[in-house]
Amino acid sequence: MKTSWNLKLFYKSFTDKNIERDLKKVDSAVNKFVGKYYQTTNYLKSDQKLHKSLQDYQKVYVQLASARPLMYFYYHNCLNTNNPNISAKLNGVHNLYNQFENRIIFFENRLKKLKPAQQEKFLASKVLLKYRYYLKRLFNWSKHTLSEEGEQIMNLKNLPAQQLWVQFNERVVNRQIIKFENLHIPIHAALNKIATLPQKKRRLLHLKVYRCLQRTAEFSEAELNAILLDQQINNRLRGFPKPYQSRLLNDQIDESTVNNLIAIVTENFKISHNYYEFKRRLLKLPKLKYEDRSVAIGKLKWSMSFIDAVKILTDCYRKLDQSYVNLFKQFLQNGQLDVFPRANKHGGAFCSWSENNPTMLLLNQVEDVNSLFTLAHELGHAFHAEFSKKQNRLMRQPSTASAEVASTLFENILYDYLLDQTANQERIFLLQHRLNADISAIFRQIAFYKFELELRERYTASGQLTREQIAKLFSKHLQSYLGPAFNLRTVDGYGYVYTSHFRNFFYVYSYAYGRIISRVLSEKLKADSHYNKEIKRFLSSGGKAEPNQIFKNLGLSVDQKSFWQAGLANIEQDIVLLKKLSQDA
Repeated sequence: MKTSWNLKLFYKSFTDKNIERDLKKVDSAVNKFVGKYYQTTNYLKSDQKLHKSLQDYQKVYVQLASARPLMYFYYHNCLNTNNPNISAKLNGVHNLYNQFENRIIFFENRLKKLKPAQQEKFLASKVLLKYRYYLKRLFNWSKHTLSEEGEQIMNLKNLPAQQLWVQFNERVVNRQIIKFENLHIPIHAALNKIATLPQKKRRLLHLKVYRCLQRTAEFSEAELNAILLDQQINNRLRGFPKPYQSRLLNDQIDESTVNNLIAIVTENFKISHNYYEFKRRLLKLPKLKYEDRSVAIGKLKWSMSFIDAVKILTDCYRKLDQSYVNLFKQFLQNGQLDVFPRANKHGGAFCSWSENNPTMLLLNQVEDVNSLFTLAHELGHAFHAEFSKKQNRLMRQPSTASAEVASTLFENILYDYLLDQTANQERIFLLQHRLNADISAIFRQIAFYKFELELRERYTASGQLTREQIAKLFSKHLQSYLGPAFNLRTVDGYGYVYTSHFRNFFYVYSYAYGRIISRVLSEKLKADSHYNKEIKRFLSSGGKAEPNQIFKNLGLSVDQKSFWQAGLANIEQDIVLLKKLSQDA
């Protein structure tokens, strides 16, 4: 079992000659495609010719989407965010891939610019059935697509106008070390540690971390203002009147579904207020502080080392389906997980995959139950990635919304597995832990979404926001879902400094979308183990249809307000059960 990434799965070293060889292969594939199709539009005149061109495009797409040299340097950068030499190599290769993409951008651009009648003809063609949804996604972008030259400029400016800003902000944050109890702790490890401490130590470490964030906010202020301006320019050029519309179009999800979700969750902020008021009484505090929101009630008797986490998850998945166990073992044996926190490592956790490359998981594991469920979450993404490889290569990538269903589903499967094995006291712990996660993934993330909306409104009105203004606005939206049980301090608002979600614009709705749907799926699985066939069907769907259609095929009406309301009712039922168990304990 390996606990560090084995990046030799990609290349032996930075000087590996195969890096240059692979870049030349991409260059050659691009040249071949451009030579065949750039000077002609005959492939747009019949479904047979378009089918052949799509087969050819798929081949060059695979070369580009694999991006093995780019991924290799990206993963090294994640492990060494403060190393300028690695950043330079990453950005150099990134520029090369931008150039490759720009040379073939004409192909999709011409498809997007087809007249509506021709688009409808191709969508109705039986010859193009295999590519129908891929074409539909392209055609949906028609009115927001620029000229070929315009798209090339948008592609090239993305690195200096957005990604480099975000990279450097991460570098500034990740280099921070917190001195606490004679220890020097990387900031992301310190953030994970806060909720595990007794009250006095919890208060102290929280303030140390957040005052550190406040000190680093000077750069974050410049970064956020820069990338907000860049997004504003992009939206104006593409004709998106609302700042979140490009995100939803990318995610293949209609605006009314997300608006329904936002409205229903906001109307039900009282559920999270009720939960936190109950938690305040259990903790016997006059008011909760921000760092109290995830504090555990009760305790588990189990050890929570990484080895223990692996054993628990292996046992859980074995009861479900051996294929999950086999994939997990493969990840561990091959060095596809980087497990433990350290200085200058990327914070948080993620799962990353690309064509013809190993699926890679980054964690910042500590010995607590949160890390166990984070591992389950990222494995859900990894299983989704592996099963989605069954799809056509142009439709393998799942929508963000579908992806967050997969990840939270495997959290819920783990909750159900553990709850079946525990006595009353441990059930209290697990139930409140699940509620902490539900509140965070649903109510907190919708508060984040509304923060992003108001952030843009204020930025548009003023043209510039100070770090203090951003922090105050962030605190306002935190308070909206936390409710009257909490007293927030000024420093708490500086959580925006390290929250990567806000650099991935309007991504956060997908957590609430995924969490509620995954609760429904896990309930169906708990009632009937044979439902795993439907779960695997979902995991194998990749990006072959809109998320709403994928879940409609499973019998879920996610386009209806009543669906979201019913999902929140499940959360309320858990709060009622937790109160009962606590009284009986």
